[in-house]
Amino acid sequence: MNTPIDNRITKDMKYIALYWALGFEEIEPDIFVKKYGSTSCTISAKLGIATFDKGITIVNSYGLKLNTHKSFVVLECIDRLLSLGYPASTIIVDLDNEFDVYCGNSYIRCVEWGLDMNPNSIPNPKKEGSYLSILYSSRLYSGLIDRKEIIKNGDGTIYDFGFFESRFGDLKLSVLSKPYKLNGFEIMGDEAVSYDGNEKVVIVPNGVRKLASGLFWDNQIIEEVICPDSVEELGGDLFYNCRNLKRFTIGKNVVSMGDNPFAGCPNLELDNQSTEFEYKEYVLIGKKDGVIYCSIKKQGEYIIPNGIKLIGKHAFYMCDKLTKVVIPSSLIHMKNFPFSGCKSLTLENHSRFYEIDGPVVYSINKEVIGCLCSCKTSELVIKNGTERICRNSFYSCNGIKKLILPKSLKVIGYNPFVQCGDIEFVSNSPEFVVDNGILFNKDKTKIICCPRNKAVGDFVMPESVNVLERSAFSGCDLMTSIDLKNVSTIGKSCFTNCNSLRDIFVPDWVTYI
Repeated sequence: MNTPIDNRITKDMKYIALYWALGFEEIEPDIFVKKYGSTSCTISAKLGIATFDKGITIVNSYGLKLNTHKSFVVLECIDRLLSLGYPASTIIVDLDNEFDVYCGNSYIRCVEWGLDMNPNSIPNPKKEGSYLSILYSSRLYSGLIDRKEIIKNGDGTIYDFGFFESRFGDLKLSVLSKPYKLNGFEIMGDEAVSYDGNEKVVIVPNGVRKLASGLFWDNQIIEEVICPDSVEELGGDLFYNCRNLKRFTIGKNVVSMGDNPFAGCPNLELDNQSTEFEYKEYVLIGKKDGVIYCSIKKQGEYIIPNGIKLIGKHAFYMCDKLTKVVIPSSLIHMKNFPFSGCKSLTLENHSRFYEIDGPVVYSINKEVIGCLCSCKTSELVIKNGTERICRNSFYSCNGIKKLILPKSLKVIGYNPFVQCGDIEFVSNSPEFVVDNGILFNKDKTKIICCPRNKAVGDFVMPESVNVLERSAFSGCDLMTSIDLKNVSTIGKSCFTNCNSLRDIFVPDWVTYI
């Protein structure tokens, strides 16, 4: 299978999200900095390069070039080592050698997520001393970093856990247990990775440390989930759209959670016992994560406390009873548009990093962060100078009749126009064209969005198209059949809510769905 189409390189929004997930802060447009004791790392998102001010050696280069998927794994690997207390002076990066990162007696080869992690692909380390050969991969998923590691020592013993979990000077390697089923859960190591039970009250088994991202996604049976004290990490989208969920307690040992873990849970009564988070007046705030979640029950006006630097992905999702949110001067970053689906909301902004122009939120990085779905207009003009439309920006903006894209526009993130109905596009950008009402990239090899009224009955794909971006036909409920012709890549949620669709003709050369 091919790599998913949203994993783009250079200054793509997915990698901007990675920098924030790793704890970097944007001190000026496209410049990200993180300090590790006496060492610091600076990333230029525009140039695609990471530099370290002292200690770390990067062979044959001024800095780490961030221009491949692997290079971002290398960056995350270095970040992890420094965060675990490894001295910067012990770390050498050499991307032209057999291994990519050398850290004392440990030699690490970084690989792109999804590629083979075969221990036979790396040589045995030296037998004398405590040398280790390591295969390592990581990815950002729903706001958290997933990791895989294969560790081989001098006598050939193979481990798959511990090197990137142990503090410097306290190495504890182990072998994860084989996957097993218990109480409806599939458990791998210390992570609950799936659930297929049918209980209303779900008890997570003892010993589970992490609940995987999307573990209970769209589960309409569960009413309460009870976790043991062993749980430390809650994955992103954990309870997304669990409309019957009534009770959940964030345990005392929970230290991290992914993006929008409780979005779309209208009946949830949330309790918090962790000192890493505060749940007050229906709003969940993390010490490191800023505003994570606002309950749909929240009413009236909410003033985000000054000092908050971050608003999480979809933090205020579907908060229809909110009428006003005041954004503080301390705010630096919003993840995927936090105010999606807020039909009655107005915003008051005091952050120098953002500008609100009517219903549209812009960043100083020349981005559209989002548009309030309360917008009702015959024509919305995105201001010239805007270079990016971020992910999920116009979610449920079905009150916009015509959207005019500026000449300056270069990038459109995924799911930009979900539930925008019969929206009409006009493109002044050389990067995007509109043909028969459908929004394409410039050479018409990708469909970004097909409005509802442009896919009626039997739809025949243009011969030039080989990629359908995420949610490209979402909501096209008048379409009854589609012939994909030369399409080889079908993005996620491409045909959601296509309720009349009966036939899809899929060619043999489709490599990713």
